[in-house]
Amino acid sequence: MKLGVNFKIDLAKIDMTRIHHGANGAQYLDLTCFIDPGNPGNYGDHGFITQSSTKAERDQGIKMPISGNTTAFYCDQPGVVVKGGQNAAPQQSAPQYAPQAPAAPHPMAPPAPQPAVPQMAPQQAPQQAVPQPAAIANTPGVPPQAQPMGVSPAAPAQQAPAPLDPPF
Repeated sequence: MKLGVNFKIDLAKIDMTRIHHGANGAQYLDLTCFIDPGNPGNYGDHGFITQSSTKAERDQGIKMPISGNTTAFYCDQPGVVVKGGQNAAPQQSAPQYAPQAPAAPHPMAPPAPQPAVPQMAPQQAPQQAVPQPAAIANTPGVPPQAQPMGVSPAAPAQQAPAPLDPPF
């Protein structure tokens, strides 16, 4: 079973004479904690921390003072409920959300700002010149069979107006 626990220790309550030195010069403090993840205390903690007692102290019934508390926040075993924390490992399923209607604005609330939309002048499509039969009749490079009927080849050619530039 994996159990995630946070510890808070009041350093003013540590008996510094109980710190012992290791062979490599490191300093160690032995602590004991009791954790009950199903029964949080008055402040949401799930247990307490004391400095470890010696065998002689235990035989004499000496209890060490509480130096801090623990708060369990995670347990991966089904059936173990961590009250005030998570109960189990996160599931891989997608969360289920019910659609909610948007909340109506308070009647005294100022109107919500509207997004600025740039105002554009209406664009006119460029005018295309429609070829007139007389203009086609005298256009160089147009074969005689493409000439419109009833138009004499000697009629003067009309020039179409120049197309307008596109708006972009």
